[in-house]
Amino acid sequence: MSMNRVLEVMKNMLYLRDQKDAGLKEMLEDTKDETVNLFDVSQAFLNVTDDLAHYVDVSQEASQGLQEIRLLAIIEALPEDVQAKIKQTFSEAEDDLLEGKNNG
Repeated sequence: MSMNRVLEVMKNMLYLRDQKDAGLKEMLEDTKDETVNLFDVSQAFLNVTDDLAHYVDVSQEASQGLQEIRLLAIIEALPEDVQAKIKQTFSEAEDDLLEGKNNG
C-alpha cells in the first residue's frame, strides 16, 4: 500500500464518518485485508501532522489578529487621557501593538 493509499483511506474514513454514511462499514470491510508497511504509515502520519500544525498556526495568527483589532477598537473608544496611559504602559512593556496607531 503506498503512502497515497494510506491517506486516501484515511480521507475516505473521515468523510464517510462525518457524513454518517453507511458506506464506512463497507469501506472498512473492503480495506481490512490490505497490507501496509511502517514507512508508508509513518509518512502518512507525518503529512497529517504537518497539515494539522499548519492549520493550528494559521488559526492562531488569525485569532491573534482579530483580538488585536478588537483591543484597538476598545482603546480608540476610550477618552484620550486613558489612551495615553495605555500607550505609555504598552511602551514601557516594549509592546509594539500601539506604535504607529493614531489613537491619542
